[in-house]
Amino acid sequence: LHSLSEVARARDHVVLAVSIPASELEMSAEDQSDFERYKKLLDRVGKAIIMSAETETSEIIRRRLFEWDERAITSEGKVMLPKDALEACNEYGDWVIEVRNPDGSVAERREFENALTGNGQDFLAGALGRANSPGVWGVGVRSNVASESPCMTPDPVSLCLIREPISSGLDGYPATHFPTLTVSGKTGELRLTLQGNFDAPNDGIIRRVQTFNCFSSPVNVDPAACNNIQLITETTLATPVNVIAGQQVLVTVRISFS
Repeated sequence: LHSLSEVARARDHVVLAVSIPASELEMSAEDQSDFERYKKLLDRVGKAIIMSAETETSEIIRRRLFEWDERAITSEGKVMLPKDALEACNEYGDWVIEVRNPDGSVAERREFENALTGNGQDFLAGALGRANSPGVWGVGVRSNVASESPCMTPDPVSLCLIREPISSGLDGYPATHFPTLTVSGKTGELRLTLQGNFDAPNDGIIRRVQTFNCFSSPVNVDPAACNNIQLITETTLATPVNVIAGQQVLVTVRISFS
């Protein structure tokens, strides 16, 4: 701390802020000794500023607990975070499912972790070994019971499939297709991000989520030429996500490499 304070004092446009307790009531003898040494050092090279007086403590707590901008509170009493805060929160979910009402309000938001399947491991090994090449991506959501799925299709799965808007071998996959998926991956981020959405055609629940890739084997650099479909990740939710017909379901999947 002494060296840092001396460096800061010798430079222009540099401020070193150090916070030390104002009260000594809860300090041990060792804490008291450290406090005195820090205070002596800081008094020599800096200026003490009291951020709040003891008489202001109750007012600070009251404002933090009870005074909110009414425009930042939903009708359900939830605090609406700003865009930057939401983007930061999104970074922590491998899967993010957000269900929105027709008026744009959020009905439910769920975050959970991904799980690479055994077939997904084979897919990655094949791509790294130049035995196959990745093609068109798809993200599927469904219930374990066809009649409970938001998408009713003739097959027993009733899958809602959000896929890239590229005509490929994935077109014939038995599901209700929504070509809204975008795929992004930047060098240095160590992850692949899949994002898409669909409007629920029926009431239902989402209990199982999956990612697919239609890949080419042998290798073909054209993703539209893919001829094999592989399940890459899959997760079953302990508590399903409820969806009502007409609501929009937004899905973000992050596949990380570390």
